[in-house]
Amino acid sequence: MSRVRVKVCGVTRREDAELAVELGADFLGLNFYPASPRYLAPARAERLVAGLRGRVRLVAVMVNPEASEVEAVLPLVDLVQFHGEEEPETVRPWAERAIKVVRPEGDAAADLERFPDVWGYLVEPRRDGRRGGTGRPWDYAAAPRLATDRPVFVAGGIHPGNVRQAAAGAWGIDVCSGVESKPGVKDRQALERLFSELADGQS
Repeated sequence: MSRVRVKVCGVTRREDAELAVELGADFLGLNFYPASPRYLAPARAERLVAGLRGRVRLVAVMVNPEASEVEAVLPLVDLVQFHGEEEPETVRPWAERAIKVVRPEGDAAADLERFPDVWGYLVEPRRDGRRGGTGRPWDYAAAPRLATDRPVFVAGGIHPGNVRQAAAGAWGIDVCSGVESKPGVKDRQALERLFSELADGQS
């Protein structure tokens, strides 16, 4: 199978960012949603990512942001993940750098058609009214079947014990709470095991 890209999301500490990059992460997610326990203020994010550009692709995770909020973080990142109920006209100004989240419990195929120009997509269910970080697995095989030639990340409840299942057929996976000791703090052993499991499954 082709190599699956890995996005480690909810990074809040420099040591976690460095470890993820060392292990082979392709993307790091920085959470700019104030209601999240993994929230980063832009000034703190700027210090966290200093020197990382070029070593890994940085993704701003935002929920129903104002245009000014997107513009404020664009200099820090490569891509912007729109994780809320954004309309196509909201995302369109940044489509070439946008990842749009779609929900498998709805009509994900129709959602893709509404955002045809974005860089890529992330498929994650909403659970208990929460937008993400629930740590609950789902039928990951549904995501690779979506008809699109753009990158698609699979997210939601991925951890070292099920990462091979989640990665099967996927372009990329997004991990967060499944490799944490607590929100925003990555667990070294969990991250190392996750990358080891992926490597073994793709060898």
